[in-house]
Amino acid sequence: MYCERQSAGAVVHLHPTHAVPISILDGLNPDDLLPPLMAYYVMRVGRLPLVAHFPRGEVALAKAVGLKARKSHAVLLANHGLVVAGKTLRQAQYATEEQEETPSCS
Repeated sequence: MYCERQSAGAVVHLHPTHAVPISILDGLNPDDLLPPLMAYYVMRVGRLPLVAHFPRGEVALAKAVGLKARKSHAVLLANHGLVVAGKTLRQAQYATEEQEETPSCS
């Protein structure tokens, strides 16, 4: 994530209650899992692409995250959790909070 998001001063990785189930749903757009229901979501998260499942520690996982990180500062790891980059830790935190609240509103 840091390699592709040069402006990132912080990256957070969590296992949010609402995000992980979304990562296993069929029929969603893997390039943008959640529709932009709220303006803050668009401003703080933008697009949320899905990264396919890879075993922990696999080089292929890092490469897949890097490819998605070129166009998005947040990615959802299938069957696992969320990774969000921000210029600051606070910015990454706000994007994470916004991402977690949006599914609970839909």
